[in-house]
Amino acid sequence: MLYRLAGYITDARSLAALLLSAIKREPYSHNIAKLIVGLLSEYVLYNYPHETGDYLKFRIEDSDVTSEELVNIIEEALNRSDAYFEARQKLPRLKELQPPSQRTYSLQLAKWKQQNAMMEETQQRSVLSSLFPTVNLKHGRAVSYERDGDFTEPRTYALTKKLAYALKQYKH
Repeated sequence: MLYRLAGYITDARSLAALLLSAIKREPYSHNIAKLIVGLLSEYVLYNYPHETGDYLKFRIEDSDVTSEELVNIIEEALNRSDAYFEARQKLPRLKELQPPSQRTYSLQLAKWKQQNAMMEETQQRSVLSSLFPTVNLKHGRAVSYERDGDFTEPRTYALTKKLAYALKQYKH
């Protein structure tokens, strides 16, 4: 029955609460407790780690939880889940699963172009934008331009005297 609950309920807090409520069954069964620990750590905490982990920690700290068995089950499930995620974090990342740097760069460039096009279109259609002039401010240490689908080598630049003067006047 607990496996069916785990399959049908998609809300992490509700599922954890229902699984924990099965501990209150009379008479107490160690087999059911092991099953609940397994379901909590291997299914619920695996699929919903943050939401369920926060809920279970809240249940341990809650003053109305007096059952020692319930606290032990929650702590064991949290310890198992933490051990799994720590071991997984220590594994090296496979290069086969990482996208090539050229593809990542192309994706970022495409997103930048799309956002730039949307901003230009918005500025053309905006009534407010037509009332105020646009001033592009340079920032950073270098600049590169796109030419024929490629980027130029970064060149350092300094603020022009006019822009520096305008900024100085603006601050005062």
